[in-house]
Amino acid sequence: MKGKEDENASKNTIIDSRKMRTPDVKYVSAHFNTVGGNNVVVIPKRTSNVNSTKKSNINAKKMRNNDVRYVSAYFNTVPEKNVIIIPKRPRMKNENENEVENNTNIIYVSAYFDYSKIRTKNVVVIPPRAKKNESEMIDMYNHIKPLKSLPSELCSDAYRRKTDTNTWKPPESLFRFEPLLQEYYTYDPWRILVTSVLLNLTTGVQVRRVLSNLFSLCPNAKSCIEVEVEEIEQVIRTLGLQNKRAKALQRLSHEYLYGTWTHVTQLHGVGKYVGDAYALFCTGEWRNVTPTDKELLPYWNFLWSIM
Repeated sequence: MKGKEDENASKNTIIDSRKMRTPDVKYVSAHFNTVGGNNVVVIPKRTSNVNSTKKSNINAKKMRNNDVRYVSAYFNTVPEKNVIIIPKRPRMKNENENEVENNTNIIYVSAYFDYSKIRTKNVVVIPPRAKKNESEMIDMYNHIKPLKSLPSELCSDAYRRKTDTNTWKPPESLFRFEPLLQEYYTYDPWRILVTSVLLNLTTGVQVRRVLSNLFSLCPNAKSCIEVEVEEIEQVIRTLGLQNKRAKALQRLSHEYLYGTWTHVTQLHGVGKYVGDAYALFCTGEWRNVTPTDKELLPYWNFLWSIM
């Protein structure tokens, strides 16, 4: 009997709180887990009105009373009764702003990239800067390291410059899930050098992500010299030290094109690792080197096993 009385009491307690204003009455929000009892009034929840948002975007000056709540349109507001959403102000256009209806659809592309595959009309091609004078480019980094200043191991004939009559084509590695990065560019010694220089103190996964865009921006040594260093930095920024690396690539390209070098180890940024990669993938002098790099050494052993 007592359970039924409590159940009937809880049903009768959900009434308008304004009808009972006595000291013995306890007013409880409907959002709380309230146990029904005598002299307990559960304040009912407000009923949501979905259509209220359509009528709420009105001038806030028309309604100024205590029952109205004004909410900014920038908040994620739940539709509710007596809620006025203050509309956003119209965006004022700048006088110097480009008169394009929707600027978010514009894609700015460097002139050095292949933008023919971009399927949109709003493509703005950033024009290249004026090319540097060729004589200035030659003098900029015309400081090849003398062969005598190098350690004896870097003066080996294995690191000699590739001749035009050299037809060495390195075999594809069959022991790896995917080839070494240098294997993709065996047709171009400059790309072998660039790839190997970037792999110094960097993982192959990181370099693999930027090589495609880098060689689209700089397909050869001459374009690497002509492009602005900031554009190279933008492409390789995920590798870290992008400013230092970009300048190193440009200096390497200058010396590669215009320098009077006989050994690849004379070029800027080329040490034993890059020299060994050059011998393995460019000149075919792999028998005269002994790589110590964990990636080149298995390929070197592979060559010994098939040759």
